[in-house]
Parts: sequence; C-alpha cells; structure tokens
Amino acid sequence: MPPSRRNPLLENGPMGRKNAKPEAQDAPPTATVPEAVPVPEPSANGSHANGAPANGTPDDTKNRPVKTFSCPAGGGVYIEASIWPKEITIEDKAVTVYNVTSRKSYKKDDGSYGNTQFFRGSEIPIVVHVLELAARFILNQRTDEEPPF
Repeated sequence: MPPSRRNPLLENGPMGRKNAKPEAQDAPPTATVPEAVPVPEPSANGSHANGAPANGTPDDTKNRPVKTFSCPAGGGVYIEASIWPKEITIEDKAVTVYNVTSRKSYKKDDGSYGNTQFFRGSEIPIVVHVLELAARFILNQRTDEEPPF
C-alpha cells in the first residue's frame, strides 16, 4: 500500500495500541490449563469442613448443592459449577435428578466479592471444563434402577 494511503491508527494492528510495550522475543508465550479445585462438601450437620455453618444456621442442609467444582480463571476470578438435587416421582417411584448452575466469582474494587452468570469469551473453556466435571459427577450417580436421567 502506498505510504499516502496508510491509516496511522492501523500501523500497530487493527485496534492500534496505547502505550505499546516491546515484547520479549526470546520467551515464547506459555499457556497453562488450570485444574478444577473441588470445593469441600458440607458435613451432615450443614457445616463446611472448616466447621463454619452453611448460611449461618446448622440446620440449613435442605437447599444446598451436592457438589461444587471451582476453577481459577486468573486475577482472583473463579468459575464454578454447582450440582443441585431434585426429587421427582416417575411411575410412583422417587427418583433424584440433578440441575447444574454456573457462575463466576470475582473480587470487586472495594474488596468485597461478587458473583455473575456472565462470562468473557476467554473464560468459556473454563466454564466448559467445570460443566464437564459436573456432567461426569451426575453420570456417575446413575444406577440401573434409575436410568431415565
């Protein structure tokens, strides 16, 4: 392209760069895939492994996930998948089915923690990873007596 037709904003790539830093040419970029970290399961009395009660009361075991998988996404962000049991009746037989929720936990500017169900594109592989772990867990709960789900 002739110099007169060049766009100065595109000289550093399609988005242009602000305060571009020279990249080291000797070190190739490295990528690591973080492993999921299972969250400790609550004990039968509704408290976590560290002895803290589940939402402030020892009897709060009814509305809790049976399993939660958590994986770091960098910068204090964690992607989590929680598995929730639900008893239904099929042909006069009680069957447990499972629902899965996913969320992102992050640290806010004021130091408190927040949760969201929205993910960045770069976080999608981690979301897929924790959802696959949840799917494996659910499939391992299946028995020959309860094949519908």
